[in-house]
Amino acid sequence: MLKGSCLCGGVRFEIAKAVGPFELCHCSRCRKSSGSAFAAFVGVEAADYRLLAGAEWIASYDAPILRAPPPYRSSFCRRCGSPVPNPDPAADWFEVPAGLLDGDPQLAPDKHIFVELRAPWFDITDALPRFTAAELGAWRRQYGRRPRPVLAYRELSTARLRLRRPRSSDAELIFAGFGGDPEVMRFLAWRAHASLADAEAAVARRLERLANGVEYSWILEPLPSGAALGLISGWLEGDALELGFVLVRPSWGQGLMTEATIAVKDWAFGAGAVRCVWATCDVENAASARVLEKAGLEPHGLFEREVVRPNLGSQPRPSLHFSHRR
Repeated sequence: MLKGSCLCGGVRFEIAKAVGPFELCHCSRCRKSSGSAFAAFVGVEAADYRLLAGAEWIASYDAPILRAPPPYRSSFCRRCGSPVPNPDPAADWFEVPAGLLDGDPQLAPDKHIFVELRAPWFDITDALPRFTAAELGAWRRQYGRRPRPVLAYRELSTARLRLRRPRSSDAELIFAGFGGDPEVMRFLAWRAHASLADAEAAVARRLERLANGVEYSWILEPLPSGAALGLISGWLEGDALELGFVLVRPSWGQGLMTEATIAVKDWAFGAGAVRCVWATCDVENAASARVLEKAGLEPHGLFEREVVRPNLGSQPRPSLHFSHRR
């Protein structure tokens, strides 16, 4: 169980697990209610939540409706003023202010939202996806707000590859093979590893996300040898799985990543909860665009959001959008 409490400790609760999404909201109301640049909220199933103490201290304020019901509701401890959970009794899922949690929810933030309303004194410098209000509305209409149950992970194989579960010991292979290669990492949405310690930390986070069903990752090995050629991952939100991949330079141009992408796409659709597999790539990344088309993902032109590719700079860049829907 993961414990949480308000500042004074009068309101105490526990959750069995966090399921996400884990959003960082920059809207003016969340900034005012949190007193910070953004409010961090993580999704929780109502069945996994239990209020331990302090029901008498919880009060709520409903701000005036701006566009459509329901109103913006802020719940807080009447003694110390901390925001606190106060789920609707009829809800089966709700959001908990992440800063109240006393331990690790085993989830990482997955997106910034309402970014057009961010504080003028705060710059977003990470590579997380960024959504305006309009983009977030379109996303949630298509994929829903809460995640579906986790998929049944399994190792996969193709004619030439074994796609296996990552291991902690893979950090050295990743750093030597592709994680520390600036040319390989050029178009990725995560930074090249500057040291083996960076690779070890990244593998640890990847294993955590695999365990909680947020990110599904496979190490690519050629048959019959066991050298690590690359990595492919899928991020699940709603009924859509986003793909990303990386391959060592000596294996470029051989069709190996196309094989791996097809295998993961087929696994996702076969698992039963996924209706769309999609990916983006930088507009200059012609090799990845070819892989996605060969794997059966249809091109849809420019993606609606620009994406930060930190190995190319700090500014968001235009990306191409590919998807296959059942």
